[in-house]
Amino acid sequence: MIGTYHDPDTKALFIELKNLVLQSSWKGVTLPSNTFKSVICSGATAEHQCGLTTEEKYYERLASDFGYSADEIKTSFTAIRDSMTVDESFMDSLVALKSKFGKELKIYAMANLSLEDFTAAKALDTDWSIFNKIFVSSDIGMRKPELRFFKSILSRLNMEPKQAIVIDDDTDNLLGAMSLGMRGILYPGVSVNQAVTNMLDRDPIARGEIFLQENAKQLDSITHTGIKIKENFAQLLILESTGQGALVDIESHEKTWNYFVGPPIISPTYSPDDFDTTSLGCTVFDRPMQVMNEVMDIALAYRNPDGIVQTFITDLKNRVDPVVCCNVLSLFCKYGRHTELSESLEWIRHVLQTRAYINGTSYYPMPESFLYFFSRFLRYLEPHDKSLHCTLKHLLSERLRERIGIPVDALSLAIRVIACHEVGIVDERESDELIKSQHEDGGWELGTLYRFASKQLWVGNRGVTTSFAIEAIRRSRSAVGLE
Repeated sequence: MIGTYHDPDTKALFIELKNLVLQSSWKGVTLPSNTFKSVICSGATAEHQCGLTTEEKYYERLASDFGYSADEIKTSFTAIRDSMTVDESFMDSLVALKSKFGKELKIYAMANLSLEDFTAAKALDTDWSIFNKIFVSSDIGMRKPELRFFKSILSRLNMEPKQAIVIDDDTDNLLGAMSLGMRGILYPGVSVNQAVTNMLDRDPIARGEIFLQENAKQLDSITHTGIKIKENFAQLLILESTGQGALVDIESHEKTWNYFVGPPIISPTYSPDDFDTTSLGCTVFDRPMQVMNEVMDIALAYRNPDGIVQTFITDLKNRVDPVVCCNVLSLFCKYGRHTELSESLEWIRHVLQTRAYINGTSYYPMPESFLYFFSRFLRYLEPHDKSLHCTLKHLLSERLRERIGIPVDALSLAIRVIACHEVGIVDERESDELIKSQHEDGGWELGTLYRFASKQLWVGNRGVTTSFAIEAIRRSRSAVGLE
């Protein structure tokens, strides 16, 4: 199950107290903010936080060093201390982690705090027992980011650096800890629970599969405005990727397919069948050859003046889309008739060659969508025309290499990894990034799959993203001999 503790090497989390657990306000601080920040970074503060000077002597030295009266400095520090509160939502997240990973995972706190500040913090009304121990600079006589601070804590706990994860909001602190071999999570910017779970639970595939199973038949698409859409295309993608019919809710068609399951949402009361969903449905499901020939004959009848196959099976809409063409060509390749769509094939070849996909297409706003569905088309092309397949594979490989490392959402990253594997490119960093983006519930984010062109309404599907992420990670593991 998801909650199983999978990483025996990791023994503990070390949580920074200030700015994570403890929050404070600048209200009442009379010193200029830049001056106050300089004070915090000063040598006098370092000595005081290590317990080497009294608070009175500390204020006197700051007055001398920065040209303010000791009373002004005391007023500012008192205001900060008096405003200190505990972020209970953060504490709740730590409770959830303890509940998930059990007693095997210890949670410690650490901070650069004077004796007076730490005493004030401990007086706050919260359950401090969540921490197995709290390490503060004024108690141990050293402070972060000094390497000796982290070494001292590890020594006291008889722990190796690789057994610890540090969560901090200060890059200098993380740099020091990680340079010793500890792992680090920079906060904020990520969900602590998500980041820790991804580090500790070493089986992202199992977690992803559990997510799919727990949400079987409910893996609907959702617009980025929150509207749920029951549709066939995403369900077909999930089925093709996982091979598990029990996960999906498909309204099957014998001949041409409709995007929507049931009455259309967003669109008018009538939505014509389309060649995108039809092609995907007819490649995922096997149909009698006679029926498939009828479908392909219909596609040939709906081409624009350039000879390129249209998206919809109607005279009322005449859009063309290179991703749709890739999918139609996959269908024609499956049944050995791809040469009948030479104009569509030549067009997608030029789209790939000229990088015309870079700003997305009518229905697919992300560049990776075209590259993925092109790679899928090549799978169907290879048995019929190895020479053309080799030429197009080489070109696709060049275009994919250009995209590696470019930040994208989890769906685009997953299909980029899959497309790369189709042409023999393995980049472990991409799959590592994909694993890091896994959500705490085991699934991946909605992502952007396609859009309603006329409305510019973007649509995603967590089931699709999760299915493709699992496939991408599995391919990556296989490529490096882990499966």
